[in-house]
This record gives sequence, C-alpha cells and structure tokens, in this order.
Amino acid sequence: MAAWEPAEVSFFSLSDVRERMREKKKGALRTAKLNASLASKIKTKIINNSSTMKVSLKQNNKALALALNAEKANAQRLTQEKTILQKEVKQCHFQNAALRHRLSFLGN
Repeated sequence: MAAWEPAEVSFFSLSDVRERMREKKKGALRTAKLNASLASKIKTKIINNSSTMKVSLKQNNKALALALNAEKANAQRLTQEKTILQKEVKQCHFQNAALRHRLSFLGN
C-alpha cells in the first residue's frame, strides 16, 4: 500500500492567513476603540444631564425658598389680623355688656 500523503493543495496561503489575522486584530481594536468612545460619550452625557439636573434643582430650590418666605409673611400677617379682630370682638362684647347694663337701669 502506498502511504497516504496530505494534499499539497491549501485553500489559504500563509500570506492570506496572516492578512486575515491582521484584519481580525484590527477589527477587535476598532471594536474596542468604538466601545471606549461610546462609553466616553455616555459618561459625558451623564455628566451633562446631571449638570442640567443640578441647575434645575437649584432653580427649584430658589423658587421654593421664595414661596416659603412669602407664605411665612402671609401667615404672620394673618396672625396679626386675627389678634386685632379678637381685640375688636372683646371691645364689642364689653360695649354690649355696658349697653345692656344701661338698658336694665332705664327699664326699671
């Protein structure tokens, strides 16, 4: 029997194999660079969004502080008005009692 020898016909030459390996390596590097670029863009976007949110929160806090001060002033004004009205009611009760007393003397 004759010894079996591998065929000399190869589908790829050595230079073709090397070229394909270079392309795979470049493709992997491109993918890694693209991923790094996308990650950088996402981080930048997150930072920009958080900066926008911080500005928005600051503006909201200022508006809330102004509204709180306005409500405090309004509450203080209403408290003073309530006190004045209570004094007026006491005076009216006193005048009413005095008039009833005079009326009772006139009625007798």
